[in-house]
Amino acid sequence: MGIGEGAGDDAEWLVGGGDVGDRIRAMDWSATPLGPRSGWPAALRTALNMVLNSRFPIALVWGPERIRLYNDACRPICADRHPWGLGRSVAEIFPEVWDELRPIFDGVMTRGESSYFEERLFPLDRDGRREEAYFTIGYSPVYLADGAVGGVLVTLQETTALLRQQRSLREREALLRTILENSSDGINMLDLRTGRYVFMSPAQVELTGFTVEEMNGFTVEEAYARVHPDDRAISVEQQRRVVAGEDPGPAHAEYRWRVKSGEYRWFSDSRRLIRDENGEAVAMVGVSREITEQKAAEAAIQRANARLAEAVEEAEERSRRLRASEEKLQHLNEELARADEAKNRFLAVLSHELRNPLTPIQMGLEILGAEPSPNEKTRRALGIIGRQVDRLSRLVDDLLDLNRIQSGKIELRRASVDLRALTVQAAEDHQATLDRAGVALDVALGPAPVIIDADAERIAQVIGNLLQNAVKYTPKGGHVEVSVAADVAAGEAILRVADDGIGIDAELLDRVFDPFVQADRSLDRSASGLGLGLALVKEVAMLHGGVALARSEGEGRGAELIVRLPLARSAARSDARPPPRVRSEALRVLVVEDSVDVAEILQEVLRQEGHVVAVAHDGPSALAEARALRPDVILCDVGLPGISGYEVARALRADAATRGSRLIALTGYALAEDVERALAAGFDAHLSKPVSLQRLREALAGVALRGGEGRAAQSAEGSTPTRSRA
Repeated sequence: MGIGEGAGDDAEWLVGGGDVGDRIRAMDWSATPLGPRSGWPAALRTALNMVLNSRFPIALVWGPERIRLYNDACRPICADRHPWGLGRSVAEIFPEVWDELRPIFDGVMTRGESSYFEERLFPLDRDGRREEAYFTIGYSPVYLADGAVGGVLVTLQETTALLRQQRSLREREALLRTILENSSDGINMLDLRTGRYVFMSPAQVELTGFTVEEMNGFTVEEAYARVHPDDRAISVEQQRRVVAGEDPGPAHAEYRWRVKSGEYRWFSDSRRLIRDENGEAVAMVGVSREITEQKAAEAAIQRANARLAEAVEEAEERSRRLRASEEKLQHLNEELARADEAKNRFLAVLSHELRNPLTPIQMGLEILGAEPSPNEKTRRALGIIGRQVDRLSRLVDDLLDLNRIQSGKIELRRASVDLRALTVQAAEDHQATLDRAGVALDVALGPAPVIIDADAERIAQVIGNLLQNAVKYTPKGGHVEVSVAADVAAGEAILRVADDGIGIDAELLDRVFDPFVQADRSLDRSASGLGLGLALVKEVAMLHGGVALARSEGEGRGAELIVRLPLARSAARSDARPPPRVRSEALRVLVVEDSVDVAEILQEVLRQEGHVVAVAHDGPSALAEARALRPDVILCDVGLPGISGYEVARALRADAATRGSRLIALTGYALAEDVERALAAGFDAHLSKPVSLQRLREALAGVALRGGEGRAAQSAEGSTPTRSRA
């Protein structure tokens, strides 16, 4: 009889079955090969009820189409094929293993052959990946009333996890065996019920000097008999603590044990108790390590410690004396720190107090220099005053620069520059000084650029200081030669300034780059100065990763000063020449300065430049004047009476009527922290006094008239970089 045998009535015959039973009852089976449930044969009904109500994983495969039904216990095995696979053919549900299953099902269906497999491998696709799955599985025929096979009852249990655990256990056993066989420590196991050692690792046997056969059946009494009499109580107590459970972890002991040769050797022993499932102590595992050499070393250390104790006592006395010296040194360091702070404050005040009067002097010279001189005597006087102002400015700059460099407060603005171009420009800038001194200057440059990665302004300062030094110590009629070359093999640029002047005494040669060192120490001091120029040369060279050297064959035989700097890796370069002289368009300028002399001279100079200029001498007046004038530029001192220039800057930035003005700090405070404080307060740029007319022009050149397309942020030569403001 076929699938439709034993149709019976339409009464519900399917009972229970959990989730799968509910799904089978809810499905429309009329369109499947099984047909409506009311027409299912009695054998199918009976088998299915048995399957659904079993708690063991069972599947029922029915008919020639091999339609698969299963119970709730099979759902984990079906994984993502449930409930989709309910009522579908095995070939459709498990296509990846159908070639293996087909002959099994054919054997049961056609010949009634039952099959049983243990740990059968089926490579199944689960959750999007192929997985090796193992099953213990049985296939049994389900007979119809006429004796024909209608389906196959499949009982299955997945053993994948169990096999993996067994495999992992075998791997761990192999690993443990490898460890035991290769461990340098001896490992043993004592059976507490028999008092005999049931296991000794190869290393354990080797430590004793016996053979494996000799150690076979070794008893605990035999082991104790070989412990040194002085240490036997220690070993016995160790075992007692382990058995009594007094030590939660392994119990440790060190003792001497007599090996086969009769020699006592030291062992470190750790023991741990093993209990059975009833909590009874059944065995004790021990780990032994020979420490004879360690004990000998400890004895030697003890002897050394005794000698050391004597030395420590002596050292403590020395330490007490040293602490007294350290306290004195700390006091001196504190005094030095206070002196350094006082020095910095002094330099800041000195800079301010020297720069302020220099500004009106320099600006006055600019005004007088623009007028035709009445006579030669006046022209000479103006030249002398100008040179002395420049000299005093350089002295202040050198003093502050050296202090900043030695304090680590100099930040280099590196770029690729041609050392030749810097040298040519420096030579041009100092040509007038050389001419006045009656000293000839020769400049020797190679044909190819000499590119260095450097701060152009600082390197120009180095070249200028070297030329100033050469002029200072070369008499009238003498010669100075400056040369630039590249030592490609050494990766260095070489700057040389040589003269045929008074030379350098051998005792000063090593100290010529130290601060305040003078080659000429005679009373007339015709070549005067603070001795800071060459000190700056050395410090700037070191900041760039270079060195400064001095050579001289002695007094009266001239000198050669050499600066070696790393060549740049990049071929890109800048000509490093200063910008051309500029003249700004007419601007509305507000000068805020408490010094009447400085304010008046600035007002006069700016008016001659074609600007509309207003003056305020204190903070409140400056704020009122700024709101009335709405200037394009405000030149503001920071040391104002009443409220400081910093407060003025913050107030101007907060006022919509004045926040668009370009705000420049013009001050005698020129330390790095002064610049940072000015920018933080709202200034666009910082100019240190005394300021030349050229630098002032450059500071004003980028400012467009109010009502234009906007103002370009620009800084003057010698000023700090301006900050961008949207």
